[in-house]
Amino acid sequence: MGNVITHVPHSINRKGNTLKKSIQLSIDEATIVVRSASEQLDLMTPWKDEAENIIFSIYHRLFYFENLGSLISEKTHPAGYQTSYSIERIPYFLRLAYHEGFPQMGVIIKFSASALDYYRQNYQKRTNKEIDISDILQILEHENWEVHLSRIDFVADYLNYNFSVNELYQKIKNQDIIVRNQNKIRQNFNLEALEKNSIVSTFYIGSRRKNVSTFLRIYDKKTEQFETNGLKLHIAKDLDSWIRFEVVFKKDYARQISEIMKKINSKEKLNELIANKILEKFCFIDSSTHELTNFSHDLLKLENNFPSLISRNSRNNALSASIMYHLKNSGLLPLFFKLQYIWGKEALTHFLVTLVNYFEAYYSPNRDIVTWLNKYGVLLKELDFYEFLDETIEIFLIKNAILLPSRETAKKDDTK
Repeated sequence: MGNVITHVPHSINRKGNTLKKSIQLSIDEATIVVRSASEQLDLMTPWKDEAENIIFSIYHRLFYFENLGSLISEKTHPAGYQTSYSIERIPYFLRLAYHEGFPQMGVIIKFSASALDYYRQNYQKRTNKEIDISDILQILEHENWEVHLSRIDFVADYLNYNFSVNELYQKIKNQDIIVRNQNKIRQNFNLEALEKNSIVSTFYIGSRRKNVSTFLRIYDKKTEQFETNGLKLHIAKDLDSWIRFEVVFKKDYARQISEIMKKINSKEKLNELIANKILEKFCFIDSSTHELTNFSHDLLKLENNFPSLISRNSRNNALSASIMYHLKNSGLLPLFFKLQYIWGKEALTHFLVTLVNYFEAYYSPNRDIVTWLNKYGVLLKELDFYEFLDETIEIFLIKNAILLPSRETAKKDDTK
């Protein structure tokens, strides 16, 4: 079941005695992005060849010595990608994928929860050592690669706790329990429930839209295992209750978590990080006492301090949106093309230098710009500019991947 930490000794008794409460922390699923670290891909090496080389190298670093078989070309790809591979002897969804037309999207390694669990178990059987995403990120570290997470799901499993999913949902809906972040700011969120016979067995806190960096799913894991005849049914049978809190981190948050995880060197530290990040975004407060609920309080005992995740709010996103606007809709790139086509690359470079010189000599910000910088400049300075720009370009490419042809398609079209 992954990583186990208990704040109360865990005692399972098949004869019906009261079972002790415990919390289990783990990683459910993850997507890793591997990109070439070079400023500009070698024009003599097509991106397709580079991507295939990266995949082959990833295979040898992570899978070859695990006796999991060879790479298998697949027809079903992760969204936004057009070429992908699975691993022969991993019987669950795992893909190494890329898009031929968009080098900035890099190569992704998409682990489903079952595939990641299978990989961990196989590794432990072979080496008698544990492995997790933090270790995998470190194994993939390479001077010619940029490696980061684009998604990771942190899990807190509450075993034998005396509450149900439906009960918790109703209390949140009625504001008997309030959800706050670590800064005690009350969260504004969507509350979406899945009901069966008027009983809620799963609900979501936060939006699941693509542009959202985090949301929380709470569901009855024991019921799920019985209904699906799940792989962990043998564990579920021995529990009074099993409530899962599953926090999804994407985009900025996932990238920042990547950098923290690359420095983690123990299972204990990884579990402390998982507890810390869940609580950073989702603390549950009893509105009558203004104290943490027992389950949030118990999780608090397991966490440690880590750097807070920095969010670009809607106004900060305007900076990314402005960059994207100039990439597609402003007419700037067509202007670049015209200048280069007529007078050559040196003329384009001279034009760019002239623009910078003009900016430095004549531009003066208006009041709106000064107000915006006073409000958001300090926050944005906390972000690494190159990562910010890379991510903005990456998001832009993914958004437009369906609309634009791959290099291979473009070549075929040119021959018509």
